Amino acid sequence: MWALLMLIILLTNGMSAFGLKVIAGWALPESVRFPYLTIWYAAGLVSIGLPMLLRGVRLSRREVVWGAILAVLSMAGQLAMAAALAAGVPGHVVFPVAIGGSVLLVALVGALCFGERLNRVTTLGVISGFLAVVLLSVS
Repeated sequence: MWALLMLIILLTNGMSAFGLKVIAGWALPESVRFPYLTIWYAAGLVSIGLPMLLRGVRLSRREVVWGAILAVLSMAGQLAMAAALAAGVPGHVVFPVAIGGSVLLVALVGALCFGERLNRVTTLGVISGFLAVVLLSVS
C-alpha cells in the first residue's frame, strides 16, 4: 500500500508546481493561485485519505496537527513560488531553487538535528546541491 501512495505522491506532486508556471505564463490574475492550489491540496487529501479510510486507519490528534502544519507550510512555499514566477523570475531558476533547496534543507536538518550520518557520497551530493542552489540564485 505504501508503494501505491508514494506513486500517487510522485505523480501529483509536480503537477501543482507545473500549474503555477502555467498561471504565470498565461498572466492569469493572482486571485487564481489560491483556489488552484486549494483544489490540488484537497485532491491530495482525498487520494491519500480515502485509502486510509477504507482500510480503517485511525489517526491520532498529533498526526492530524502535524499534517495540518506541514500542509500550511507547503502551501506557503507554493504561494511563494507562484509569487516569484509572477515577479518574472524564470522558471529554470525558481523550480530548481525551490525543489533543491527543500531537499538540501531536509538533508541538513536530518544530519544536524536528528544525527543522521552522511557518507562521502551523500556529503558530496549535499555540497553539490548547495552550490547549485547558490549558482542558480545568482544567475
